Amino acid sequence: MTGEIKSTSYGSECDCHDQVLHTSGPEASKRFMNELLESVETLMAVADQYGARTLADLFHLASAVLEGSFVEVFDHESTKVVDVVRRLRSAATWLTFIRVDGEKACGVAYRELQVSGSWLPRGTAVLAYSSGGKWNGFEQPWFPRGSMLQLVGLMPEELTFDPVNNVVRVVTEGNEPLEVYPDKIMINGEAVETYVIGDGWCWEAA
Repeated sequence: MTGEIKSTSYGSECDCHDQVLHTSGPEASKRFMNELLESVETLMAVADQYGARTLADLFHLASAVLEGSFVEVFDHESTKVVDVVRRLRSAATWLTFIRVDGEKACGVAYRELQVSGSWLPRGTAVLAYSSGGKWNGFEQPWFPRGSMLQLVGLMPEELTFDPVNNVVRVVTEGNEPLEVYPDKIMINGEAVETYVIGDGWCWEAA
């Protein structure tokens, strides 16, 4: 692949743990593509705005997430893959699969906040972390384990937790339940297990 791709190449598994511990596999790759599609009108719009090389590199990145490898960026003029990825809700996770001129592309700081939603009981506030990203003006929270369990208790018809497989299952209309596996993000130098629950829900700061 290195000989065919002039701006990027694949490498062995990225060892970047500065912000998010490396997460890979089919579910992670699917989530990356879902976030990408939510962030743009069409994939062709990416090519129109950032160039065909950027679009190609995003597909290479999806493969890297699937395989647990990484994409290395050399030619900054022909690809803006890092710029596009930084706009995604789980940017800190996806940046661990990118190296820029041999250096890690990580660098997303998290802040603590309380969030709520109109579907929750009045006055409910749930602890979460945010990298500052918004979706249509709404918060994009990462919930620590205690908050995840709180939400499961508040929404028993929509959320279930499987402690054996450490996965949250989210009921979706007319589809198979969405399985949410944890990511570990770094908070004050400590790895914290978090869950991205309600991707695309209208979370607001409480």
